[in-house]
Amino acid sequence: MTMDLLSTWKEALDSLDGFDLALVCQSHQKSIAPVVENYRIGLEKTDDTLHWRVTEQELEAVLGLWTWSLLSSANGSHWLRNGLARLVGLDESEARAEDTDLYFHKWMFRRTEARMVSSKMISFPQEMFGFYSNEFPNEKDILVVETKNNLETMAAQDIYIQFLKGVLRNLEALGGDVNVLRGYQNRLHAYSSRLEDLVNCVESSGLGSREDALLCIVPVMKNYGLLPELDGDSGVVQGRIEELIVSKDWTDAFSTIRWLCECSEGAEFEYSLFELGYLCRRAMLQLDPNLQREGFEQACLAIAADPRAKYFEKLGSTRSTGWMNTTKRLECWKEMSHQLGWVVWHTVQRHSNNQLMKDTLASLGISDNCVSMANGLNDEEQKRRATQAALHWLTNSDEKLFNRDLLAIDDRLALDWVCQDGHHALMHWLIARWVEFDKRCPGAIYNIILWAVEGRYQSAFASLRRRGANMDAQNATTGSTVLMDKIMESDEQAVEELLGAGADIDGRHANGATPLMAACHAGDVGMVSLLLSKGATVNIQNADGFSPLICSILENHVTVARALFDHGADPNMRNFGASTPLMRAAADDRVEMVELLLSRGADVDMQTQDGDTALMLAARNECTETTRLLLKHGADINKRMLGGKTALEWAQKAYETEAFKLLEAASAKYS
Repeated sequence: MTMDLLSTWKEALDSLDGFDLALVCQSHQKSIAPVVENYRIGLEKTDDTLHWRVTEQELEAVLGLWTWSLLSSANGSHWLRNGLARLVGLDESEARAEDTDLYFHKWMFRRTEARMVSSKMISFPQEMFGFYSNEFPNEKDILVVETKNNLETMAAQDIYIQFLKGVLRNLEALGGDVNVLRGYQNRLHAYSSRLEDLVNCVESSGLGSREDALLCIVPVMKNYGLLPELDGDSGVVQGRIEELIVSKDWTDAFSTIRWLCECSEGAEFEYSLFELGYLCRRAMLQLDPNLQREGFEQACLAIAADPRAKYFEKLGSTRSTGWMNTTKRLECWKEMSHQLGWVVWHTVQRHSNNQLMKDTLASLGISDNCVSMANGLNDEEQKRRATQAALHWLTNSDEKLFNRDLLAIDDRLALDWVCQDGHHALMHWLIARWVEFDKRCPGAIYNIILWAVEGRYQSAFASLRRRGANMDAQNATTGSTVLMDKIMESDEQAVEELLGAGADIDGRHANGATPLMAACHAGDVGMVSLLLSKGATVNIQNADGFSPLICSILENHVTVARALFDHGADPNMRNFGASTPLMRAAADDRVEMVELLLSRGADVDMQTQDGDTALMLAARNECTETTRLLLKHGADINKRMLGGKTALEWAQKAYETEAFKLLEAASAKYS
């Protein structure tokens, strides 16, 4: 069944022809050390269904031989006992890691809790399972989960794991839907629709229970980086939190975010922690005193201890001493707790001045100055303005904020402070507030993006992206984007940072111009080359039908036009009046540009909707050298406009021009 399912995942099996089993081979002579050899299991694609298949008899033979060898070993009788256990992870080092315990509780834990046992229980690296033993009760080295499976099933699961390692290695992303669901005893767990499909295959084929399936599948996905990102500011989680808040179920909202903190690592832990703090701040600013109290209590819990350490305390003797010790972990809980405490202290100060709350915060090491005060700013007045601006955004309700003017210099000082001093939680919360503000007062995010790029604040870019900010937000006055502004300033580093942060390389100015058009108009060859190398669309037009090539022609930037042609610019692309690049260059007497256009395939005799040709425009505008060049390239002097005039007739004036003479001579030659 798994083969049938994975056959529908085209990207997983396209280049697969088999998978390897590592077998430990032991000579009959015990003095000879065992060796590990790879045995390849081939896969075949059936012609009629295009589904992959494996030879079942071969797998059964390998499974039977392996099971027999274990039963024939010195400890063979142990394998017939009840109480076999599976490793959590793919090898011993992973089963010893705290991070493994975290993703176990996030993705795998349903009913049976993992335990730590002696590493002597499993024969590494031959197997990923073993049997319980009472010989080493005080040794807690590795994480395992007890199962009800027999030896043959456990061995079959090990083969299945090797199969998954083979078939999933080329998969770039898991895809499917992701969510947080409640299961057994109302316990939360992470959900992936594609993971669920694989689990159903294992269950239906009799290879084990749902927990068995998860223990086999999830570690493989984890090692290949396929587990979907799921943290406090993931879109699906944010949607869930907002639904709970609308229904006034703040308790469930807090439990969801706190659970994500308890079982996440690295960036997922950091962002979940930020969202927990942000939710506390929101609750404390509600009108309902009970919600204010709940927000304060949840904040104090987050300030007092790393949520993971608190959660794993409940597991007691099933873990080794010092397990999930916060002091050993490098993530941001301590810094975040002080930043949250600072916001909470000032919220209490501004809205209730409750001394009992202040005393509680003081017992947790929180005061009005528990975060550093703008070490990166120049003077005390700037520091004061920066911190007051941050507090204005973070300790006031929406109603008070959204009646104010657009962002001001103090807000930039606040961003400079939190970014330069590394106050990432404060930065994340400020950006969240500004994104909310922009939804009601469009134009704010343009300023934040501008300040972030000018300060080279990569962390601010990351936070903006995660909050869904439009990186192509337009200036409310000029209609320009930050990307376009930096292009006009020739700031290549800023342009690269903006593109890396998600700015659309073809994002439009309010007038319809693209970044490439702006660079072409400015004649910045280096910028044009940079944009083209990043995938800018070369044959794109604005509302008037102008293309990047036309923009280069308007300012006679020949080198820019040459770069555009090297990237596929169309020399005959018409604007909305059917005018061509050659006509534009000819009308303005851009001789070198006309020569370049003709050398790159410009059609010399194309006509506008009025019947104009490049020759007519050049002659009419007295562009002698351009007229000569067009005639040299075979321009048809007998083409007529809609009114019936030829180039010669249209160029005739009260006085005789050099262009007219050229046309007259050419006409006489062909008459």
